[in-house]
Amino acid sequence: MTKAGEKLIKAAGEMLAVARGEIEPASVTLGGRTSFHSETGTEGGYWAFQDGAWIKPNTTRFYCFKCNMYWDKSRDNKEPTFSGNYCQPGEHDFQLISKEDWDYEGLHLLEDGDELSVFDKGTTLWSGVIKLRQFPLFTENVFGFWIHSEQIDVDREWWAELFMTPHEATLRPKRKAR
Repeated sequence: MTKAGEKLIKAAGEMLAVARGEIEPASVTLGGRTSFHSETGTEGGYWAFQDGAWIKPNTTRFYCFKCNMYWDKSRDNKEPTFSGNYCQPGEHDFQLISKEDWDYEGLHLLEDGDELSVFDKGTTLWSGVIKLRQFPLFTENVFGFWIHSEQIDVDREWWAELFMTPHEATLRPKRKAR
C-alpha cells in the first residue's frame, strides 16, 4: 500500500474518532502551500495542502541531465558508478532535482470542513470552507488529470490552477493535524 493510501486509512479512522467525540477537531492554523497530490496508486489527484513545517531545502537528491540517473546522496555519499546506458564515473551532469523536499508528514488531503485561504504575493485569491463534490474513479478530469472531487460553486479550471502551481496558503484542518 502506498503512503498516500495509508494516510487515507489513518484519516478515515481519525474522522470517525472526531465524530464519536473521542478526539477534538483541530484548533491550529497551519502555513504552507497548495498542491495537487497524485502518485501511483491514487488513481487520480487530490486537492492538498503541504504544511510548511515539513518543507525543507533539498541538499541530497540529484539528477544527471545527460543519462537521467537519479542519485540520493543521503543514502550513498559517493557518486554512483554504473555501466551500461549511464555516464562514466566523473562525467555526470548532476543537478539538484528540486529546490525543496516535501515530507509526507506535512501532507494534508483537503476534506469537507477544512478552512483554506490561498494567496498570491499577499493578495487573497480564495478563502473559505472546503465542500467537495466527490466523483467515481476515472470519470472527471481537469487539464488532462483525473480528479476525485471539485470544490462546490467554484469553476473547476480556476480551482485547479490554485493547486497545479503551488500557492502560499493557510489551513485550519477540520481535524487535528498529525
